[in-house]
Amino acid sequence: MDFTRITTDEIDFSNAPLFKRTAVLYVDDIKTATGGETITTYQARPNGERFIETVKTAQAGDIIIPRDKHDIRIMDREKFHMLYAQKPDNKNIYVSHNKGRAYFLRHDTVIFAPWGHDQYIKAGGVLFNNETEIYGNQAHSFEGDFARLANNGDIMPLSQSLSTQREWAQDLGETSHLEDILKRMDFMAR
Repeated sequence: MDFTRITTDEIDFSNAPLFKRTAVLYVDDIKTATGGETITTYQARPNGERFIETVKTAQAGDIIIPRDKHDIRIMDREKFHMLYAQKPDNKNIYVSHNKGRAYFLRHDTVIFAPWGHDQYIKAGGVLFNNETEIYGNQAHSFEGDFARLANNGDIMPLSQSLSTQREWAQDLGETSHLEDILKRMDFMAR
């Protein structure tokens, strides 16, 4: 694999657009780690072959969050409760308070992740900085789980077309989002 290694302190997030996690978690899907569980997260290449994105070993009490059978996260219990809360009207669902700035990656990239292992992010993914840590998100999971967050609090789901996102950013005068959208449109045109 031909991934370019970078250190996250090389990235200037000051002008990166703001995003908010909008995907919900279902109580029945998350597990509490007994400790020692090693989770290997796999991602798919365009040809369908899988590659190892990262590896993490859980500590007792960590929260194990499956996105699908190949894409599983481990999160420290304290961090989980900082970033997620049960919906007041439906205790079976957790909603996220996670927001931060995302830096679009034009090249396959590898970083040393906060959990102490390498993380491989394919071109089109992002580095996400929520002000407590910086980690990678593959394009498909980022687009499925996050929305653009405007200065006025408006959100634009990433599941919308890039043209729709561009109109939203232009209407609100969101220059950082507009620059990011144009980078993505250029990347998709390659």
